[in-house]
Amino acid sequence: MKHPLSYVPLALGFLVLALSLPLAAWKITQPTPARTFRTQAAATSSTVGFLPEAGNFSLRQKTGIAVGIILDSGEKKIKAVDLKVSYDPALVNVVELNKGLLLDDYLTVANDAANGEMAISGLNNSERQTTGILASFKFLPKAAGPVTFNFTQANGVDRGIAATYTIE
Repeated sequence: MKHPLSYVPLALGFLVLALSLPLAAWKITQPTPARTFRTQAAATSSTVGFLPEAGNFSLRQKTGIAVGIILDSGEKKIKAVDLKVSYDPALVNVVELNKGLLLDDYLTVANDAANGEMAISGLNNSERQTTGILASFKFLPKAAGPVTFNFTQANGVDRGIAATYTIE
């Protein structure tokens, strides 16, 4: 025969569990404040990149794959931007290149399909912090495999981040 107090630890365990479940449910449903972590280097540097940054696409794509060229000046004030984007013209055909609404005046928005290079340059009327879509383009894949778009020149920004897409 078991001692009558041998069930006390088990009963206390169930009691603690029963009391903690409503507290846990309440804690989970409470909104948490948004937290932004920004390093000093990220706050002061400007970046240009692509959106999407990567992806898998079909070789049979007929309407074109849309890509945005995104500029984030961070805390840096931008007056002018002069970019060159390279790609392999044997792998892709850039079918459309459009300026964005980010700069006050676009001086160059051109695609050299033979050499696989897009050029985008423009000015703001005054130096200012700027974040958004600098330009956009569409491309059609010609062959399967990785396709990389890379900034060969990024004057006016601190760094350019390349994008690689996988064509299947």
